Amino acid sequence: MTEPIPLGGSRIIGIRGPELYYKFRKKEALWPFVTCVWLPNPAGRIRQWFWVLSEMFENDRMRRDSPGGKDPLAAQLDAIQRLSDFSTRLLGTNDVSIMIRDLLQAVLAVQSAERGEIRLYNSNQDSLDLVASAGFPAALPFDYGGLYDRGSPAWLAMLTGQRVVSEDVLSDLKFAPWRDVAVARGFRSVHFTPMLNRLGGPIGVLSAYFPSPRSSPESESRLIELYSRHATEAISHRRSLENQLRLASVVENSMDFVGLASLDGQAEIVNRAGREMVGLDDLAAVRATRIPDYIAEEDRKDLLPQMMSTLMREGKWQGEIRFRHFKTGDLIPMMQHTFVVRDEVSGQAVAFGTIARDMRRRKRAAEALREARAELAHIARVNTLGQLATAIAHEISQPLSAVVNAGRAGLNWLRHSPPDLEEARDAFEEILRQGQRAGEVIDRIRNLVKRGPPQFAPVNLRQLIGDVILLTRPDLDRHSIRVESELEPDIPAIQGDSVQLQQVLLNLILNAVDAMSPRPAGDRDLLLTLTRQANDTVVIGVRDSGTGFDPGSADQVFAPFFTTKAAGLGMGLPISRSIVEAHGGSLWAAPNPSGGTVFLFSLPLQRPL
Repeated sequence: MTEPIPLGGSRIIGIRGPELYYKFRKKEALWPFVTCVWLPNPAGRIRQWFWVLSEMFENDRMRRDSPGGKDPLAAQLDAIQRLSDFSTRLLGTNDVSIMIRDLLQAVLAVQSAERGEIRLYNSNQDSLDLVASAGFPAALPFDYGGLYDRGSPAWLAMLTGQRVVSEDVLSDLKFAPWRDVAVARGFRSVHFTPMLNRLGGPIGVLSAYFPSPRSSPESESRLIELYSRHATEAISHRRSLENQLRLASVVENSMDFVGLASLDGQAEIVNRAGREMVGLDDLAAVRATRIPDYIAEEDRKDLLPQMMSTLMREGKWQGEIRFRHFKTGDLIPMMQHTFVVRDEVSGQAVAFGTIARDMRRRKRAAEALREARAELAHIARVNTLGQLATAIAHEISQPLSAVVNAGRAGLNWLRHSPPDLEEARDAFEEILRQGQRAGEVIDRIRNLVKRGPPQFAPVNLRQLIGDVILLTRPDLDRHSIRVESELEPDIPAIQGDSVQLQQVLLNLILNAVDAMSPRPAGDRDLLLTLTRQANDTVVIGVRDSGTGFDPGSADQVFAPFFTTKAAGLGMGLPISRSIVEAHGGSLWAAPNPSGGTVFLFSLPLQRPL
């Protein structure tokens, strides 16, 4: 045990257990006594000292004249002994309900009160909830008519941290709103003692009721506050342990990587899921590692210094980083949140905490989604080619027919006697031109049908629009649709996938053809536009004179599987929008003021990173 600190002009008059008694002469006939009580922790070390100053104006003559009077020092010693016994009982239990019951009984004994109760603060309901009571008949309902509502003396005691004592509720003006309650419950005096945690935050209030008016001597108040303070600390400590156990259970059962490391980087704790993630068998293996050991070598050089610098400067860091598997060396992409753990009282940094999520499953899901979208886009292109079968056949048959005719003509010129070589040469050159034309048509079709990842390269949008018009020309002519184009000159090439952009424009034109089919042949007009905007974007427009749609359903047409065609998939427009958005642009629809619909999509001149 640590030696007690002597008080100036005093002498130790006794030591009993955790109690010391000091006595010093201040002036004639005035003997103040100071009692020091030390409270041990479970290991037996001194956790806290409490000093109780009691001034007893003793007079030797009065004591001689009243030999039967109770020695004030003896009463003080008895009270201190009860506090010591109470402290010992608190150390012997982990049950908060027992702690609360013992506190109530001890405080009532100090005040010689028969009735009392303890109410704890409920932060969720902002109320004082009854948790323990003594001395009340079982049939008496615990209805106090607002005595424990906000603004009441009980709340005042808890919020100010000071005892509130109403010596006589019938004459105490501050207690006037609750006099009817006091009369109905049979008490004339009530004392409220606050219960505060070690940070001064409210925990609850302890109440004692008396059947007749009663004051609260200063020595009694000090003892009650000691009881309350000590019990509150024990309750708070136990609740903190319970919260830690609950938190530890949540952490241990989390599917994320959760870890704790010392400020010098030594790993201390990694939860079960985290250990399985990186290939560590147990906590002993964890404690043999340091923070850099978990990071992939490439990220250890680049990201780790940046992470630690931000962590020390701002107290937290979040970003994507790669862990490594200790046994296989496999890289594990993680979204990591690292933070400084601080002491709740001093605010000093005590550790580093980490919560990290394995991104492999999300990345696999994203890749699967990308592949599914690509497959749907491929299906949509094949479906589009089915609609263009007539146009494709026409595009190929024209150059093939020209090849056959030129070949026959060339043979005829060679059969002449003498052969006309000049005419034959012209015929063979026509064969080459038409063969090249047929090859270009086949290349366009093959590019449109092939599946594969996007290939970003410079795209001439004027040429792309012209190619799509050539591809759809037979279908447009068959439906008697007049086609016009307004394409701004000097539009620079953009970075994009020409096949995907062709698919978007092709889908919009075919939708326009379907929308204009019910209209009279002379009222079918299609306008294609290409304009450059001030914000370095280009906008391609497809304006038809079809049946149009309700302006309120502009977004509905882009919903998956929404279609007005009897044999439509309802995926053309959603896929087109996803392609445009993947290029950093947007696709939208609006009514054509002259009747029909306008579909527009924007593309940035610079490809987004």
